[in-house]
Amino acid sequence: STCSTTCGGGQKTASRFSNCGMEDRVAPCSMGDCPVNCQWSEWGSWGECSQTCGVGSRSQTRYAVVEASNGGASCVGPSTKPGECNTQVCPTDCEWDDWGSWSDCSLTCGAGKQVRARTVGVQAANGGAECTGRATAVQ
Repeated sequence: STCSTTCGGGQKTASRFSNCGMEDRVAPCSMGDCPVNCQWSEWGSWGECSQTCGVGSRSQTRYAVVEASNGGASCVGPSTKPGECNTQVCPTDCEWDDWGSWSDCSLTCGAGKQVRARTVGVQAANGGAECTGRATAVQ
């Protein structure tokens, strides 16, 4: 008879007629190694985020726990999966522009004053620090 499997170890039965009646003999047979399909692991934990705010990136990985062999199917799909993280807006701290020039002295003699000013170049936003210090200076 033919082997009971198309691959791996099987059995084949040979029947013959004897003085005692029909007699079956079972013998092992092998048709070669069976194909083994690739199998992925579960996805691993997410990696560390590339940024603390403002849309970072991270990834998950997996690996072949069983490699394809003997004509089995290869693993399908990527071994790495990208994802976004920390998508909240980043805080923006206030920033002063440079100081302007000193004004002319308020007096031609004695204890006059000079004034200079600066403006806010970047307003604080999203929980960022407010500007500290004054917008004008006097000497």
